[in-house]
Amino acid sequence: MLSIVVALALVGGYLLAGGGTYEPTAVADPCAPRARPQSGDLLDPVQRGTLAVLDGAACDLHTSREQVLLDLVRRRNPLGTSDARLKDAVDAGIDRAQKEGTIGGAEATGLRLAVQFGGVGALLDLLRGS
Repeated sequence: MLSIVVALALVGGYLLAGGGTYEPTAVADPCAPRARPQSGDLLDPVQRGTLAVLDGAACDLHTSREQVLLDLVRRRNPLGTSDARLKDAVDAGIDRAQKEGTIGGAEATGLRLAVQFGGVGALLDLLRGS
């Protein structure tokens, strides 16, 4: 009996706190400026730079950052995107990251060379450390 009362109290509290209306978080516009997370750990600059590059590429391809990332991790191009178009989009992302100041000139040059000579897959391998 006590467990039923506790269960009903938990459900009631959840509903009172607004838990009855669930809406997923909207996917952010990759073309809009946004704050980059700052965790303070050693890889923080890499994370901010990667997010900026992904946002720039997604904006250039007119899709979401999440979709670009999923496609790249699965080692495929976003739907309807040729290898050359994907390289151009990643290059646009590198430009954006450099303009935002999340990567410097040397990093941008290194990323561009990795994309130009090894493709986007080589860039992913470089970022993964493999």
